[in-house]
Amino acid sequence: MKYRQFFWLPVLALLCGAVQAQQSQTDERETAYFETGLGYQQWKVQPNYEPMTQLSMPFKLVFPMGQRMMVNIANTPAVSWWTEDRRITGLSDTWIQANYEIKRDRLVLNAGIGLPTGKTKLDTNQYDFSKAILRRNIFKYTLPLYGQGLNLKMGLMSAIPVGKNVVIGFGAQYITHSAYQPVIYDYTYVGLNGQNEDGHFDADYKVGDEFTAQFGVDFMPVEKLRIAVDALYTYYWRDLLNDKEVYGAGGKFSMNLDAMYRFGLERYVWTHMVYRQHGKNELLQGVSLQPEVVNSNGSQFEMDVEANVMSDEFNGIHFLTSFRYYGKAKTDNALTQQVLGLGVGSRLKTSDRMMFKIRFKYLFGSIKSDLASSKILGLETFISMLYTF
Repeated sequence: MKYRQFFWLPVLALLCGAVQAQQSQTDERETAYFETGLGYQQWKVQPNYEPMTQLSMPFKLVFPMGQRMMVNIANTPAVSWWTEDRRITGLSDTWIQANYEIKRDRLVLNAGIGLPTGKTKLDTNQYDFSKAILRRNIFKYTLPLYGQGLNLKMGLMSAIPVGKNVVIGFGAQYITHSAYQPVIYDYTYVGLNGQNEDGHFDADYKVGDEFTAQFGVDFMPVEKLRIAVDALYTYYWRDLLNDKEVYGAGGKFSMNLDAMYRFGLERYVWTHMVYRQHGKNELLQGVSLQPEVVNSNGSQFEMDVEANVMSDEFNGIHFLTSFRYYGKAKTDNALTQQVLGLGVGSRLKTSDRMMFKIRFKYLFGSIKSDLASSKILGLETFISMLYTF
């Protein structure tokens, strides 16, 4: 079992102005702003699964502290439900993060604390729902994991111009996790005397610490085209259950590519692609952890395209396309997952300080194993408000 939450290290995005993922194109600003919204996501796995739904209300506050520091505070309350007894309501952990420019536009220190405000101590039904559905990457729920205890992170990022239109970036980040109780439940088992015994599970689980190193290049091959490529490697320490090592996640290699072509002040086509591959995990074999004989992690590829072709300073309509393919792991009954999404979005700027956005996307695909194949259908709607002050 895993409770891991991954954090991307946006070196080039912060320092070089590289394009961002769709959700965060307006995140990094020099002025203070508040952004909130309402998201609705629903997935169905045919032919048998009931709809799996999440209603989320993320908010983010970003404000400067002096000339060199930016602070942001974020949380995502959400209600998730599948069946009558599989329902989770609560907050996420609250993240408070700061970026400090040690050297203007060249060296940035970032630090953050994840306060344990998220819901933990799930019952067995809630835990099964979270593990089997919410945390499955192919669905990309806004809040895949509610609470994970106290978390701390610190990183250092640098960008160096090496030509008129070329910048290279380096970065490193360390994240440490405290122990917390993910699930708590009572159960009955057959004791040594053959009689039923009552048991209680409330063990402390500590996700292994993480270290990520990143290298990237941001360049403009022609005047209207900007491309950013970066490679990341994350090393994970072992997870602990009641202070005993029980799992070791394989290291993760990721490659990201962003490309933006502008054909007007507000008109552009933006493409974001990600490839990731985990190494072999370490599993508990008797009293010690041993590497898997065969890597159980398949490769993953994701692509998002946004075409903003009908825009002016105050209004805009953009078309969205998403594709996700998760390759089959080399184990029996492993899954192959793929999804294609099509959508449309719009923005309305009502004043110099206020902007509203809406996005609608329909997704369809399949989950296949050696034994069965299921169709999956998804619907995503998100409405947000951004206020700059």
